Amino acid sequence: MSEREDLIWKYLDGQLDADDRKRVEDTLETDPSFRELYMQSEVLHQNLGALETEIPSMRFAQNVMDSLPAVRELATGPLVSVKWLRSFFGGTIALLLAFFSSGVAIAPAATAQENHRIDRMIDRFYALFELIPANIMIMAGIIMISLLVLLSLDRWLQKRFLRS
Repeated sequence: MSEREDLIWKYLDGQLDADDRKRVEDTLETDPSFRELYMQSEVLHQNLGALETEIPSMRFAQNVMDSLPAVRELATGPLVSVKWLRSFFGGTIALLLAFFSSGVAIAPAATAQENHRIDRMIDRFYALFELIPANIMIMAGIIMISLLVLLSLDRWLQKRFLRS
């Protein structure tokens, strides 16, 4: 649509301010091609205003609704298998044992003299996890705790939404 047509349609709809309205009226008096375009647009505007809007039948709405695909029920099985849960908790327990045993192994030598068997077990755990840098152990612990929180949140949300 050209600028002239746009101006005419806004004039016919009454959407112009006083300055633009005056400019359109002046152009109508001086420009015959603009006046002809205005007359055509005015006739079209009147014919469009005389048309009645058709209201679709209820059967049309029913046909549209029938053509929509049926909504499928989503599967609500467990997100994490029991095997993975056992592995997760086993890993968490191993990390906790390593964490606490490293703290005990660093403890004063008095505890090592009191109980040699426990001390040897702690030394074995400590030797195992001594090879792993501390920041990796911390990250693994954070990941395990995050997974535990996410699993708990998942179970809570499943219970909440299955009730409703």
